Amino acid sequence: MKNIFIEGLQGTGKSILLQSIFTNIPEYHVCREGDYSPIELAWCTWMTEKEYHAVLEKYSGIRNEIVENTVQEGDHYIISYTRILTDIPGFHQDLERFEIYTGKKTLHDFEQIILEKKSRSLALG
Repeated sequence: MKNIFIEGLQGTGKSILLQSIFTNIPEYHVCREGDYSPIELAWCTWMTEKEYHAVLEKYSGIRNEIVENTVQEGDHYIISYTRILTDIPGFHQDLERFEIYTGKKTLHDFEQIILEKKSRSLALG
């Protein structure tokens, strides 16, 4: 699998370029910010089964949306929670605590998670 990363400052046309790639090269799989990605976890949770089931119980009113936006990788659950549109107060802030970025994981744990995702991605091919 080949990956193309589009980086740049806010407002410089990254989303327009991505849409152009998606439109003109349909065989490419496009991951937008917040989507589940086989190698990236921005705007997604990384949680244990126990944590996942606690979230499903706490937010039972939107359980189906959570399940639809969840991918299980090994023993962990990845929720693309920013893709869930809800007016439940604190939902997004609550799930943000399960992200792996901004110092929420040790450097060692962060490296292990990313290397594991890369291994899975390469195995899928």
